[in-house]
Amino acid sequence: MILQCLAAMLGVWAFAVLFHAPRKCYLFCAVNGAIGWICYLCLTDLGLGHGISSLIATIVLTIVSRLLAVLLKEPVTIFLVTGIFPLVPGAGIYNTAYCFIQQDWILGAEMTIDVLTFSGSIALGIIIGSIIPQKYFHNISHKLTALLR
Repeated sequence: MILQCLAAMLGVWAFAVLFHAPRKCYLFCAVNGAIGWICYLCLTDLGLGHGISSLIATIVLTIVSRLLAVLLKEPVTIFLVTGIFPLVPGAGIYNTAYCFIQQDWILGAEMTIDVLTFSGSIALGIIIGSIIPQKYFHNISHKLTALLR
């Protein structure tokens, strides 16, 4: 699990560079992506399905992204788009397309349902994490800065 966490961090760091995130945000983006991936791995290890695990991990990732955006005074998309990178079902999409190209219609349909479930969970997680009022994040930010002084 530690190796996967480090790989997620490295992947998000590289994606942050490609995404042209500010340099001061690289580490925070990487840690955010690792938090999301750790949540996903822990929840799947507990026996939750991939859809529920990705939903909860995305909610956590969105909340952390919004908090980082307030603390660092940067747009939330910098942390959210880069941090979501490990959760995106890229291999699943590739394998689904490959099944259809190979005319394995049944496996392709099953994989399509899995990919849509995973992707829908990510979208729903972002929505749920985004409906929390912004004032809560500002309050937390003020308390953290007061605590660190």
